[in-house]
Amino acid sequence: MPRSSKVTQPPCLCRRFHVDCSPKTCPQAQHAGSGDWNHYTIRAFCESAAGTPQAPPCKTCAAIVRALTEVDEVKLILRGSVEDLKNRGGGGMCEGAEEDFEMMLVELQAVASPPVSENQVRVVQTASELMRYTTLSHRWGNNERFTLVKKNAAEWASADIPWDTIPRTYRDAITVTRKLGVGYIWIDTMCIMQDDAEDWRHESTRMKDVYGGSYLNIAAVCAAGSHGGLFASSNLVEEFKTHDVPEQGEGSVEATATTTTTSSGKGKLRIRQQPHFTHTSFGSNYGGSSFLLGRGWVLQERLLAPRVVYFDQDELKWECYGGVDCLCGGMLVISNFSLEHRKSLGKWKEIHLPMQWMRIAERYSQCRLTFDVDRMIALAGIAEQAQKTGRGGKYLAGHWERDLAHQLCWEVLDTHRKPASMYIAPSWSWLSVFGRIGFSNRMDYQCWASTIDVRITQVEVTLEDEARETGPVTGGFLKVDGRVVEFDTRMTDPGSSSEPQTFSLTHREMETTLDYGVEVDYVMTEASAQKLETLLLLYWGEMWPHRKTFLVLRHAENAKEHTGKYERVGMIWFEGEADQPDFDQLMEWSQHREGIVIV
Repeated sequence: MPRSSKVTQPPCLCRRFHVDCSPKTCPQAQHAGSGDWNHYTIRAFCESAAGTPQAPPCKTCAAIVRALTEVDEVKLILRGSVEDLKNRGGGGMCEGAEEDFEMMLVELQAVASPPVSENQVRVVQTASELMRYTTLSHRWGNNERFTLVKKNAAEWASADIPWDTIPRTYRDAITVTRKLGVGYIWIDTMCIMQDDAEDWRHESTRMKDVYGGSYLNIAAVCAAGSHGGLFASSNLVEEFKTHDVPEQGEGSVEATATTTTTSSGKGKLRIRQQPHFTHTSFGSNYGGSSFLLGRGWVLQERLLAPRVVYFDQDELKWECYGGVDCLCGGMLVISNFSLEHRKSLGKWKEIHLPMQWMRIAERYSQCRLTFDVDRMIALAGIAEQAQKTGRGGKYLAGHWERDLAHQLCWEVLDTHRKPASMYIAPSWSWLSVFGRIGFSNRMDYQCWASTIDVRITQVEVTLEDEARETGPVTGGFLKVDGRVVEFDTRMTDPGSSSEPQTFSLTHREMETTLDYGVEVDYVMTEASAQKLETLLLLYWGEMWPHRKTFLVLRHAENAKEHTGKYERVGMIWFEGEADQPDFDQLMEWSQHREGIVIV
C-alpha cells in the first residue's frame, strides 16, 4: 500500500498476499480498521473476493477462499504469496533473496548449459555468483543414508541424480521450488560433505549466510524423516465443518466464513468455527511438540530466513519479518513468535538486545540436539546476526557484554544434564547445562526487574577459532566483587538420573544449619558429589518478585588448573516476608570479597 498521510487504516489482510492493495481498490481494506478485524480473517477475505459496487472483486482473496475448501488449490496460491510478500518487505527486513558467496547448491532446472530436465537434479558448486535459491528445514531420519559423501561427490556433480533415489521430503521441496520458478535449493544432507569433518565445520559456521540469503525456507514440519514428505492429508475440513446460513450476516468472533456462488450467481455464506489448538507449536511460549520445531538447529533456520512456509499436518503456515499468517487465520490471534524473537536480530533500535536475548535463550534451551558438541554452534548464526546490530557489545558464550550481570540469573527448570566428557561453556553460562532454563528477572523488553549487588570487573572467553566470536569456546572466566558466605555441606538427597542432588548448608563458625538445602543445576557424577565439602553463596541481587538471589559456587574441580577458582553449581533465593529473617541472617554472616574468579 503506498504511503499516504490520508490513509489511517492498518494494512488490510490481503496485503499479506499482494502489494497492490489499497482502500480505494480493495474492499478488504475497509475491514482492516475494525477492532476485531483479525478475528474475521476468512470472512473478510470472502467479502473482498465478492467485491462491492464501488470496487471489483479481489482475485487474490478469491483464491484464498477457494483454498479453504479445495485442498489442491493451496499449492496454487503459494507462488503469488511468496512473490508479493518478498516485494512487501516487512519494514525493510525481508531483503536478501540472493547470495553471492561460494557454496554448494542443488540445481533443479534449465538455468545452465547443458539444461537440466524436469525430474533431474545435480549438485553444483557456485563461484561467487548471484543465485536465487530456497532452503529446506527438515528432521534427519534415524538412519540417514542419502547424503553427500566423498565417494559420491564427483558423481552427483557430473551426472543427474536418479529421481526415484531422492527421498520424498527432498523431492517435494524440489517440486515446490520449481513451481516458484527458483532454480536452486540448499539441503544440508546434499550440500555439506557429511564424512568430511573440516567441510562440515566450515559450512556449519555459515548458516547465517545460507539461510539469511535464501529466497524462501521450506519447513517440513510433519515429516519424521527424509521420507515423510511435505504434504499431509488435513482433517480440518472434517473436524471443523462448514454450515450454510440463510443470508450473509455478522457472524461470531469465534467463527470464520467462506462464500460460494450459487447457480443464480448470488453469494452464499458458509460459516465454520475457526480451527484451534493447531498453532500452539508456532507460538512464543511453547517449545514445539512437532518433529521439526523442537530441534536445536531449526531455531536459527527459522529466525535467519527472511521468510518461511511451514508444511504442517493441518495447513500451510507463513512467517516472515512482516508477521505470520495461515489459511485458517488462527495465526493472527496467537503470540507472534516471529516478531517477538526477530526483534533482537533486526533494525528495531529501541529493543534492548540483552533483554530480548533472554527469550531466545529460553526457547533454545528447550530444543533438542542429536550431538551435544553442537550446543554452541547451532546458536552461532542467530548470535552473529544479533551482533551485527551493535546493541549488545561483545558476545560471551551465550551472553552479551552489555548488562551481563542481569543475564547470569538463569535457573534450570528441567533435565539438569551436564556432559562430563566434553567442555561446552563456562559454568556461569546457561549453555553449560542441558535443560530448559528461565530468567526470573525477565519482565519485558525495556526494563530489568532486578537490582544487581555484585560488580563484574573482568570477563573473558577463549574461542576455538578467534575469527568466530560466536562459535565454540574452550574456556572462560568471570571475575567479580561481592558479598559471600561460606558453608560446609553434605549430600542430603542423592537425586536420580534425571533429578539433581540436594546438599545441606551449615555455617562452620556458627554451627548453624539452614532449614533448606541447595538443589544443584545438574546431576553430578557420584565422584563429583562426594568431593563436594564446601559451598560459597555469592549474593547476586534482588530479582522479581522480591527474590533475593545467591549464586551457589564450589571450588573448581580441576584444582591443578584452576587453583583458587570457583564454578557455578546452582542458585538459591529467599522470597517474601517469610524468608526475610533467613536472608537477614545471611547478610550478617556475609563478608565482602574482591576478585572472585568463576570458570
